[in-house]
Amino acid sequence: MDKVHIGLVVTIIILLSGLVWMIGMTPVPSTKIETITKTETMVQTVFGTTTVTSTNSSIITVTTTATTTATITRTITVNSIIDESGGPFAYVAHQQSDDIYIVDLGTGEVVSTFDVGDNPHEVVLHPTRPLLYVAVAGSRMVSVVDIETLDTIAIMPTGNYPHGLALTQNGKYLYVTVDNPQQVWVFNTENNERIAAINVGIAPHMIVIDSTDTFAYVTNIASNSVSVLDISSNTVVDTIIVDEGPEGLALSLDGKILYVANQGSGTISIIDTDTRQIIDTIDEMGGRPIRISITPDQKLILISHFNTNEVSILNATTTEVIVTLQVGPRPIMIAFHTNENFAYISNLATNYISIIDLDKLEVVGIIEVGDGPDGIAISSLD
Repeated sequence: MDKVHIGLVVTIIILLSGLVWMIGMTPVPSTKIETITKTETMVQTVFGTTTVTSTNSSIITVTTTATTTATITRTITVNSIIDESGGPFAYVAHQQSDDIYIVDLGTGEVVSTFDVGDNPHEVVLHPTRPLLYVAVAGSRMVSVVDIETLDTIAIMPTGNYPHGLALTQNGKYLYVTVDNPQQVWVFNTENNERIAAINVGIAPHMIVIDSTDTFAYVTNIASNSVSVLDISSNTVVDTIIVDEGPEGLALSLDGKILYVANQGSGTISIIDTDTRQIIDTIDEMGGRPIRISITPDQKLILISHFNTNEVSILNATTTEVIVTLQVGPRPIMIAFHTNENFAYISNLATNYISIIDLDKLEVVGIIEVGDGPDGIAISSLD
């Protein structure tokens, strides 16, 4: 072999060695999985009503308040992603697996899971504190979880089934719909004590509060109505009759227009909140419209159809349907990425959430989570 060929071989060997070294130096994302069992002692304030018949046959109703202690054992699985991601994080409640999954939306990875109780439905994040509120319907309580430590810091017993959750803009008060009794319970988030119980319609479900903390709106499924609550007095100031089976609702950013998804009639009621009158109805939505949400830029309206496994996207100005997309079985909750133009849809009859690109108006992927995903709350990047 002459010197030219020898030099060429040596050069190739050096290049290959450098390439192998570079590959060896490339960081490989890795995941460390750790399972933690937490035993927590909670002090609960329990509310109850007792009816007593006195000796002169008069009926006396006594409202009682008792304090009890409960011990809760929870299993937490922490998947620590070594490489930092862009976030933010989605907190997904699962009706079937009875837990919360924390999903890093920057990577699409599940970073943690933790038990929360029987049949959790809705979740909401505190606007200024690292707290997650979970309506745990089967356990008849609202759990308050510190999302930094994953500790349960409080339990708010509701007596019966809690569903919808809404926080005032400053996070000082939490409003919870409770089915049987047909009420909205109000809690002070500083001490987690109930301060009011407001009678509404039959089967109250979802609730939304306007941006000025003036009014809250509650859908009553079996009453075919929306209750209007005055936040300052915690009283019902009006009842708006809508179509059959109202459940999902959404409020425009300025609080002037309320949209109500009537799953029984397959319609959307559009309400002027100043006059509290229906000003328009979107007919023939079909497929049992169960949730409705407005994009943060107020340009699009998204409606999930529980029976046809679809999400309709409407022009918010004209209310005309732009496109209807196929997602997973039993789509329900709709949530939006805080900094990117994506919507996330929980599919209750499966184990994944669908991702919709709102620029392309198409489904671009899924994220596998637990069984029966329902409520979704998305945090900010910080």
